[in-house]
Amino acid sequence: MKGTLETRPIYVNTPEHIQAHLMICFIALTMMRILQYKLQAIVPKGTKEDPDWTYGLHGCRLAEALKAWSVDELPGDLFRMQNVDFEDLLLILKSLGVDVPCKIFSRGDLRALKSSVKVF
Repeated sequence: MKGTLETRPIYVNTPEHIQAHLMICFIALTMMRILQYKLQAIVPKGTKEDPDWTYGLHGCRLAEALKAWSVDELPGDLFRMQNVDFEDLLLILKSLGVDVPCKIFSRGDLRALKSSVKVF
């Protein structure tokens, strides 16, 4: 890896827990790189704040955008998405070919939205 890897202590003791923790970290890193790869295709060169950066969005911006996205559960088994107008989140959704309209969703709507995502 290039750069400093900022880590914190891992408070797991058994080999199974250590392996599980490292697997989760590896899966998260892989998912982030897939999103960055997808973002490369839609973010034109020269529009990023760092012209040497070639991965669409920095990992911290990617994580912040995904952290900001939330869903409120409403009475009657309905759902409302929050912070969908966040600029970085819109880029991520666009890179996955997902258009999230501003509306109240049912479980069926969410299933249809999930099945419309094409990662590969």
